[in-house]
Amino acid sequence: MVESLQRLVPPRRLGKFQLLARRGEGGMATVYVAAIGEGSLARLAAVKLLRQGAPDHDFRTRFLDEAKVVVRLHHNNIVDVREAGEVGGQLYIAMELIEGRDLADVWDRCAEVGRAFPVALAVHIVREVLRGLHYAHTFPGLGLVHRDVSPS
Repeated sequence: MVESLQRLVPPRRLGKFQLLARRGEGGMATVYVAAIGEGSLARLAAVKLLRQGAPDHDFRTRFLDEAKVVVRLHHNNIVDVREAGEVGGQLYIAMELIEGRDLADVWDRCAEVGRAFPVALAVHIVREVLRGLHYAHTFPGLGLVHRDVSPS
């Protein structure tokens, strides 16, 4: 899985995390595949790092607020947040690593081979996404509205 991503050479250390490859990038953060632990006890995680030089204090606050909210949510269709914190001035959120291709890749692959995206699969994916969103939106005391749902 890590082989297909943009590897970091050499890997970068952030506290207990060995950042191995860049997984993706958003408006305020970059997500890395990271190893936690050493040798046969090492496990992989996704580690989201707030972009260095974030424009203002509000970015830091929103980043930490995201972690505080998501760590309370436990649902099969929502990524599990393991911890959040700060190492050497760098804010991070450590999450379970979800293996596999994202929906945008699958969609593109269907187009490459000249096939329509299977309707039954599309319905299944939308139903599962909505189950996770419903859980988050109705979680007591959060008043959460997710505004950033994408196929990647």
